[in-house]
Amino acid sequence: MKHLNNSDFQSNLMKITVNFLQVSSIVIQYNFEWPKFITNLINVTNKVIPSDKNGFSIDCIIAMISGDNRYILFIKLVVTLVEPYVMWALLILTYILYLKIKSEQLIGNSKLKKNILVLFIITAFLLQPNIIQTTLEMFRCKNYESDSNPIYFMKGDSETECWTSLHLFWSLVVALPNFVFWTILLPLALLLVLKKNAKNLKDPEIYARYSFIYEGLKKERYYWEFLILVRKTLIVIIFVFLNFVSSQSQVIKTNYLPHLAHQ
Repeated sequence: MKHLNNSDFQSNLMKITVNFLQVSSIVIQYNFEWPKFITNLINVTNKVIPSDKNGFSIDCIIAMISGDNRYILFIKLVVTLVEPYVMWALLILTYILYLKIKSEQLIGNSKLKKNILVLFIITAFLLQPNIIQTTLEMFRCKNYESDSNPIYFMKGDSETECWTSLHLFWSLVVALPNFVFWTILLPLALLLVLKKNAKNLKDPEIYARYSFIYEGLKKERYYWEFLILVRKTLIVIIFVFLNFVSSQSQVIKTNYLPHLAHQ
């Protein structure tokens, strides 16, 4: 990285960090007996992104506050969907405080406007896997009766019957639109912006806003990070809907995914 200037180095370091946190939040879901040092490393990094597998589980916090587990998945869904905006707001406030300490003017500050978008992109990339997993959980149902007379209940909440008006509202009205937004619309919008400006990626305005996505890539491969997002999304989908099979089978299936980026 000796040829990188300070701005390039920061963009690459941030991307590496965010990707590492994303992968950690996915890897912890597999019930493997990882080496102790890997387990400790993953557990530490996952304090940044709450997971069902670590001590900072959203489920546990909700249960402690509410006193029971009824509708816990619905509450968890709301918390997960609100989380990126809360984190984004906290990051913006922290940055504003930083500017105030440096006695920089806030009104009309172009650097502040640019970094607000940058902070949102980083937050979106960081929390996207957790959002995708939580929204898909709304569609995981299990038959608790006989095959001849099936009655489906939510896999994570055996007291809530699937496909009732309550379940349909949370799955189709709340979870599905957010899944589409975070999985398709938002990445697609960013990709179209980069495609539109593919010949001007080094333009100061474009670079300041979007370099986090394509910095470190060849100019003609500005879209590569979106292929990585597709692979991560498919890994989350495999984990959610193939959770009934062994972890070994899940990993075998995910081993085919890297080939998607080379087609």
